[in-house]
Amino acid sequence: MEKKRTKFEDQVIRRRKRKFLTVAAVLVVFLCLCYLFVWERVYTLRLAEENAQTRQRVRNLKERSQSLEFEINQLCSVKRIEDIARRDLALLPAREVQLAGFTMSSSSSGGTSTDLGSAKPKTQDKPQASAKPPKAVKLSKIDKQQQIARPKANGKAATPKPQARK
Repeated sequence: MEKKRTKFEDQVIRRRKRKFLTVAAVLVVFLCLCYLFVWERVYTLRLAEENAQTRQRVRNLKERSQSLEFEINQLCSVKRIEDIARRDLALLPAREVQLAGFTMSSSSSGGTSTDLGSAKPKTQDKPQASAKPPKAVKLSKIDKQQQIARPKANGKAATPKPQARK
């Protein structure tokens, strides 16, 4: 047989249930806050480590960039290119005599004084392959006139028009 509970006993049981549920809710909230605190710390540490790794990579890339710029400057230096041209290709720089001969031949071209004033001696892009001067080929007057070119405004040589023979 069952005993009936009294009103007072029912109130005690309800208070105990409320107390248990309140303690359980507080415990759940406390555990959630602890979890969030730990997660925040772990996440912060992970970001700090990733930040340090990224900074190290940036430092390495800057050093690599500087070393590559230095290497480019060394490889593009005029002195190095001249040394390679002399050593490996056996090229020699243009001599002043060759340049002087060029300016003298352009002044004897018979052009007007304005042509002479604008004429600049053109240096060769590539040094000569050997120290020996090229062999002179005998040319007729017409061939010589066709070879002598008057410079245009853009610096390129124009071929003269052939003259009628008399």
